[in-house]
Amino acid sequence: MTRAELMETASNMEKEKTEELLKRISDLSEDIGKSKLAAIEAEKEKLAVLSEKDAEIELARAAAVQAQDQLEDIRKKN
Repeated sequence: MTRAELMETASNMEKEKTEELLKRISDLSEDIGKSKLAAIEAEKEKLAVLSEKDAEIELARAAAVQAQDQLEDIRKKN
């Protein structure tokens, strides 16, 4: 092989390596994007569950206050 052919082969090999690295970077970037999206969705779910639990706690608290008031009314009548 001539020196020019060797240089061309080396250049082609370097180009292929670069293209492969760019493909890997692109794949990793896509995976990172998917992971971020999954994390956002998980956070939304967590917030929805927490909100639901807060509402349940508030209802239970209101029921407890009402029961306490009723108990006080019964005590006052006796």
